[in-house]
Amino acid sequence: MPTESPVPGLPILNAALEPDPRRTHLDAEKTDRRVRKTRQRLQAGLLLLMKEKPLGQITMREICRRVDVGRSTPYAHYRDVQDILEQMEDAFHNDLAALLPAWPATGSAADKERWFSAFYALAQQNGLLLDVLLSHNGDPAFLSRLEGLCEAGITAALPAGSPNPAWRAAFLTGAILAMVRQWAGGGCTEAPAELARMTMAFLG
Repeated sequence: MPTESPVPGLPILNAALEPDPRRTHLDAEKTDRRVRKTRQRLQAGLLLLMKEKPLGQITMREICRRVDVGRSTPYAHYRDVQDILEQMEDAFHNDLAALLPAWPATGSAADKERWFSAFYALAQQNGLLLDVLLSHNGDPAFLSRLEGLCEAGITAALPAGSPNPAWRAAFLTGAILAMVRQWAGGGCTEAPAELARMTMAFLG
């Protein structure tokens, strides 16, 4: 229990040492932001290097030089170069897996256009990742996993009894991934809503 301060006008020592919950929360948020920014820099550094050479030729030291961080910094967040890429891939796949069940197979054209807009917004957030991984220096396993995820998600969203569900899912998957490849390669300059409108027009 705090005692009276021996010096008038000075705060009680024990009370002064009690943590301010508001300050603790702000400090935690600041730390979280700093961690996120560091991870984003390392991820961007790896992807930029992957535009120049295959993953197997990239070292942590090169990534550190590219984004100007200490050589020990990446190891507070990742095991190695492969781990950086795998965590980015997993995060994108998890976000996409959460979106796919909402595909409005029996919905209106407006419903489908809204879904495509959400899909392209997610792709835009991961534009550099998709540009790199769908290019010649990319990861074939990523594309295979992406295709499988999309086809399975779209098939599951189709109503029971739909004709040729596997073919429909394969067609739609191929179409939207082709759009993403073209869009990401051009720097995602068009808005997601514009891509959604284009997709609906192409699908007829």
